[in-house]
Amino acid sequence: MVYVYQDRIAIVDYSVVVAMHNCRFVFRHPRRSNTRITFLQPFDNSAWLGLITGLTVAGVALFCAFRLERKFPWNVSRTSQEYLLTILGFICLQGFAGTTFLNASKVIIVVMLSCALIIYQYYSSFIIGSLLTSPPRYLNTIRQLISSDLEVTIENLFYLWEFYNRTINPEVEELFQKKILTGSESSTDVISGIQKIKKGGYAMQCDIGYAYPIIKRTFTDDEICDLQEIEVYSKKPLHLPLPKGSPLKQFFRVTLRKLIESGSGPYYEREFFSQKPACSRDSLEQVAQIEVVQVVHVFYILAVAMVVCLILLVVEQIYYRFHQRRERLAPYMS
Repeated sequence: MVYVYQDRIAIVDYSVVVAMHNCRFVFRHPRRSNTRITFLQPFDNSAWLGLITGLTVAGVALFCAFRLERKFPWNVSRTSQEYLLTILGFICLQGFAGTTFLNASKVIIVVMLSCALIIYQYYSSFIIGSLLTSPPRYLNTIRQLISSDLEVTIENLFYLWEFYNRTINPEVEELFQKKILTGSESSTDVISGIQKIKKGGYAMQCDIGYAYPIIKRTFTDDEICDLQEIEVYSKKPLHLPLPKGSPLKQFFRVTLRKLIESGSGPYYEREFFSQKPACSRDSLEQVAQIEVVQVVHVFYILAVAMVVCLILLVVEQIYYRFHQRRERLAPYMS
């Protein structure tokens, strides 16, 4: 069975449509996206920029108000470091244990705590909601497949190579040049490809009609639920090719029409061209698990903070010992 192309019409006669051919990329969708840190996902870049700008402006205004209160004799004197720690505590919902006398300071404190509370509710709701529901599928187009970390290959079929050699779609050409030809293997057989799909991190374009029965037999329920398809081209009709002017052309056409009208054609099409297996997993029964890679940035921040604290401790100890030694030697130097 071959496709109908313009350059073949002069030398080949085609029978009626025998079946619909469907070749798609099949892969297990990754559980997480590598394009963005997990703890930055609740807001986009513009929202984060607006939040940081607003909190910074409010923090500067509150710092100026605290500095202004130092001129009043009834106010308790505090250092600039204490003011900065207090403002940081407002952003982290730590409250305020001190006293303030200016109404401007009171208004800024109430506004900052209210904004921090609302931001915290949105942020925590997103994180919890992402654990209770299935993660969104972010690989849905050819462009997204090109930008992904998946290894891409095609089934070793003549008509797939012919399609990529004839295509004029720029995205498909880029996919072929950047992902397929530059991979560890440009093509493979369907059995080996499905075994690699089962392991994850691998996408293969194949005829899903006979690939899905193999997947049903070899994949677990969770692995079937992770399956994702990307369509490169729409379904194509398949014909039986005959030499141009063949006396058997009409015989084949009539015979195939009788098979289709009797129901044998649709029966065998359902038998040999399988559909995507349904996911039998209930989303409510799925246990929410957090992988280490999702929270690794927290450990990075903790490690950096510990290193900075250690450096500051060493610097303070050196300064303290130097200052103490200088005080001991001061009487002799005078």
